[in-house]
Amino acid sequence: MKIFIIHASAGFGHKKIAESIYESAVDIYDKKNVFLLDVLDYTPNFFRFLYSKGYIFIISNMKWLWSILFFLADTKYLRLINGNFRRFISKLFCYKFLDFIKSEQPDVIISTHFLVNELVSYLKGKEQIKTRIISVVTDFGVHSFWLAKNIDTYVAACDRTKEILISEQIDSEKIEVLGIPIRKQFQRQIDKDAVRKKLGINTGGFTSLILSGGIGIGPIYQIVNLLSKEINVIVICGNNEKLFFRLKKLNNSNLVVLGWIDYVQEVMAVCDVVVTKPGGSTISECLVMDLPMIFFSIIPGQELQNARIITQHGLGFIPKNPKKIKEKILSLRDNTGEITAIKNKISVFRQTDSSRRVLELIERR
Repeated sequence: MKIFIIHASAGFGHKKIAESIYESAVDIYDKKNVFLLDVLDYTPNFFRFLYSKGYIFIISNMKWLWSILFFLADTKYLRLINGNFRRFISKLFCYKFLDFIKSEQPDVIISTHFLVNELVSYLKGKEQIKTRIISVVTDFGVHSFWLAKNIDTYVAACDRTKEILISEQIDSEKIEVLGIPIRKQFQRQIDKDAVRKKLGINTGGFTSLILSGGIGIGPIYQIVNLLSKEINVIVICGNNEKLFFRLKKLNNSNLVVLGWIDYVQEVMAVCDVVVTKPGGSTISECLVMDLPMIFFSIIPGQELQNARIITQHGLGFIPKNPKKIKEKILSLRDNTGEITAIKNKISVFRQTDSSRRVLELIERR
């Protein structure tokens, strides 16, 4: 059986989720038959640049424009026009990918990006492939871009995600609520005392983690300045070297500043609350690690949908500014009963071992 796990390197979440599924797949199936692919590797350089770097530029510098584009693209009255134009562009610049899939004829495609959905659904509709297509929706909300006629199974993050898919005329029997796959390392036992010692943080103090996302955007310096005078603060700056060195200069004993790391789960394990952007994969990691979430610098569109769904379930908060973020975190520090209540809700809401459960769908016929 030939299994293709395909993402698009636009942002970081789609790739992380595909890698999580691949990590589990090679434990179950012959590694020679499992392939992790980026659809943008089969496109012209300028298209790949615009699709990936263009997205990051807009969300970093022109959130207002992204908000408008997201709204227009998801407006039902414009979907026919948008869809026809989008499919024309996709086929025009992704023809090498289409030819590759036709030549390889995989038995199963697991997609973690809507561009993949559109392209492989087109091939299946033309009866050029007989592949089983499983689409893993990587957010808690669902943009219309994810909807494609020939998807065999949609994997939804939560019951609310399923409700949205059903409202979009997706057959409920084609939807599985399995959660968003995360890496296996988030499910391992962690020696918290050893981690605290490694990081050099006060073992008895309330600790907040600040996740800046892969590109490290938002008023992080201001948030850190407010919080680190009151509690332990750990900041993961991602690829933002400017932020990393700026925070290092604070020389605060309550503050731990990290760059790009591969042990986020260890850091999460010793924290009481997380301040983060509401990406689908990040939220899923926080849920598995039992962390109440404070959202900031929310990207209009998919991140706003994610944040609203999580806050509606009582698992997180959307303070208006850094000062309000500080107030909420200190309130949680002083009210352990509220944190306990949130953790109880998380234990009911979260999905576990999602990668393996997605792969179990392959055996269903």
